[in-house]
Order: sequence, then structure tokens, then C-alpha cells
Amino acid sequence: WPVQLLGGGTGSGKTDVLLALAQQGGAMVDLEGLAHHRGSSFGGLGQPEQPSTEMFENELALALVALEGQAPLWLEAESVQIGRCRLPNGLWQQMQQAPVVVLERPQKERIDALVALYGAEAHGGLLEATQRLQRRLGPQRTKDATDSIRSGDLSSACAVILDYYDRCYSYELNRRSTPITRLAVEGLSASAVAHQLLQLKSA
Repeated sequence: WPVQLLGGGTGSGKTDVLLALAQQGGAMVDLEGLAHHRGSSFGGLGQPEQPSTEMFENELALALVALEGQAPLWLEAESVQIGRCRLPNGLWQQMQQAPVVVLERPQKERIDALVALYGAEAHGGLLEATQRLQRRLGPQRTKDATDSIRSGDLSSACAVILDYYDRCYSYELNRRSTPITRLAVEGLSASAVAHQLLQLKSA
């Protein structure tokens, strides 16, 4: 079953693109939707309680059976662990060997998207999620981000945190040995990007 991964920096709209892709007839499974977690330190904010790994695997199996015979299967490029839900080894191995389309969206657009996504969250949850990253962000950047959250300047906080996530993402991407296609999506809606992806893969 050919797997095709969708990658891109935090805030590039991968989940929305996958949902639009399904509406346009593409085969996809929303792993973060099944896990009730967006995959970062902030991923559990505003989400229902996560299922157990066993329940997650059952839901995933049902979703895959429903798409049997359709190819390629689009998945978001995830870590093996999505919050506390773990991807099954077989699928994870397939994902490791799959080609990736990377959405390239300017940082300003990604910051705006993240502020829209998390702006309604209580500051306490945002502070807690930021402090969980302290060991990786370092004391100064953690202070800059938490000060910005406390003052209500979520754009500045996002800029600090995105800098860290972008460096992590570049490192992981550079380690991949599978084909990588970069797709510039500045200013494009999820629906327009999904249309491009389907065209790309049918070419």
C-alpha cells in the first residue's frame, strides 16, 4: 500500500490540507485527529482526552480498512509518538520509507495560523506547554516566550518557539533518505493546496 507523507513546519496547515484532500477524493487518515493531539508540546491544548494506544490502534485499523484499495495513502509526517499514542511498528516503518511533500509557508503566515489556533486557550496552558520545552529552548528563549504570553503578545511567543521547532524539523528532514518534494504554498487555501497535491501525484 503506497504511503505518501505530507510534511511542513509547525503552523503550515498540514491537517487542514489533509482534510481538504479527503473532500477532493484523496485517501488520507488524520493521525492527529484519531490521537486527539496535534503532536507538539502544545498538541493537547483544547483537545478531548487522548485514547489509549490500544483504542488508537483500533480506530486507525478501521480507518485503514475503509480506504483499502485506494492509493496513495496520505498521512502527516509524524513522530512515532503522538502525545501518548504510539504508531504501530509496521505503519511507522512504512512511513520512514515513504516520499514526503513538504509545504513551504512563510513564517508570518504560520504565526498567524498558530495565534488563530491557540489564541483562545488560557494562558496557563500555553505557559505550561512552553515551560515543558525549557530544556530545549534554553532559559533566555523560554523567558522571552513566557513573558510574551503573559503580556498577551502571542505572535512574539510563537516566533520564539517556531525558531526552535523549525530547526528540529530541518534536522529531521535532512536525515531522510527518501524523495522530498518542496511545495511553495504562500497565500494558498487548504483546498487549493490539496488540489495541487492531487495533481502532483497524478502527473
